[in-house]
Amino acid sequence: MGYFCRLCQRANDGRLTTREPVSTRSSGAGAGSGPKGVDGEHLRARLVEEGLRRLEFALIDFRGSPVGRQVYIQGSSLAVWEVMMIVRAYKGDAKKAAKHLE
Repeated sequence: MGYFCRLCQRANDGRLTTREPVSTRSSGAGAGSGPKGVDGEHLRARLVEEGLRRLEFALIDFRGSPVGRQVYIQGSSLAVWEVMMIVRAYKGDAKKAAKHLE
């Protein structure tokens, strides 16, 4: 908790600002060194957003793919959109969709 407090500050309007620790800047994990040139600010924002989604939806992972970041079912190679496509094909019948995915 103390680590979080030293690095983050919440503004009165609900915005959250962060400071990057010197140790991550010097290790190459900081600003400008994200995937494919993503700057540190955008990378931190993405990580916070993905973390909040993980808290809300159990058993999901975010992974890079040739078309960008996608949400996957943990422990499988299925993207969430693929599962939803199957469920919709069975008109929302979860039992039939589950049987299809076995």
